[in-house]
Amino acid sequence: MTALNNFKFINSIGEGAQGVVNLYQDIRLGRNVAIKSLHQNLVNNIVLRDRFVEEAKLLSQLNHPSIVILFDYVKDDSFHLIMEFLEGTPLDKYIEEESGPIHELRAINIFLRVLEGISYIHSKKVIHRDIKPSNILLKSDDTIKLLDFGIAKNHQDDPRLTQVGTGVGGTPMYMSPEHVKGKDIDEQSDIYCLGVTFWQMITGKAPYMGLSQYEIYNSIINEPLKEAQTVYKHVSKRISDVISKATAKDKSERFNSCESFIRALEDIKSYLIKEGTQEEVVKQKIDIKVLNVKDATLVINNKGFVGSELTHYVLPGESVNIIVVKQNLIKNMLFVMQMRVTLVHIQIDTC
Repeated sequence: MTALNNFKFINSIGEGAQGVVNLYQDIRLGRNVAIKSLHQNLVNNIVLRDRFVEEAKLLSQLNHPSIVILFDYVKDDSFHLIMEFLEGTPLDKYIEEESGPIHELRAINIFLRVLEGISYIHSKKVIHRDIKPSNILLKSDDTIKLLDFGIAKNHQDDPRLTQVGTGVGGTPMYMSPEHVKGKDIDEQSDIYCLGVTFWQMITGKAPYMGLSQYEIYNSIINEPLKEAQTVYKHVSKRISDVISKATAKDKSERFNSCESFIRALEDIKSYLIKEGTQEEVVKQKIDIKVLNVKDATLVINNKGFVGSELTHYVLPGESVNIIVVKQNLIKNMLFVMQMRVTLVHIQIDTC
């Protein structure tokens, strides 16, 4: 008897190289579920089989509104993940067929939910490693669900699982430089993938289209991601700066966490709501980054929080009082912006 004997097939949802997702009705509970099954001809592939089982184990430990819910895992002549059925559209398909470039304020609102979901899995010491628009389901109310944890790994249990071996996948155009090079993958690698995904939301274009895999890898390693403004002229400088930071080639220059990424976008969101426009402004940007600490008290003009990074915007010529406090470390600086300064980066090393 098949393990799916209590489920009635309704229709196919999608199929990939390694498996198929179908819509079923759970006869016992009377609800629809999505069942992801490994292709039967791959059942004896130890790497893919173990990856499938690992996905089940990971999903069973995750509980967040932005992450698909796993109900059960069963095995017969194949392997099956029984998950909640979600009505929505994969983000890549939505951008390509419905929206094109997504309005900045709306894109921020959607993407904040993505960041919250990835922040949650990072808090569980899990790296997703395959973040891309097709793995984000957009629902009609603009909430999202993160899908496909097939190559996600818990690096706390086994640090070797963050290595890019020959059996570890990823989608070339969204991969970080360190992923392409076969180096260690960590939270900053997911940050890079998030930056590329947000770039696609804002520009309406998939990156590196028309290039061969070799050309894509070469571009990821050697060339910065095109500035969003050069692809879609209505992208604001603020958004373009955020994307450039997230997709920096050097991991140390990226946001050090999803929380830092969230704060940068929330700052832009506050401005957009206050001004009611997306027009470019004359305000200038200050970045503070404290090295070698996870938490410090950061304050700019009485606005602050506990963390290691802070982005703030001020008018040219405005006096800026910057305070950084970490145990015995106190840095208090008075900074005056110049009219033609567009970016100020301040790094404080605690060593």
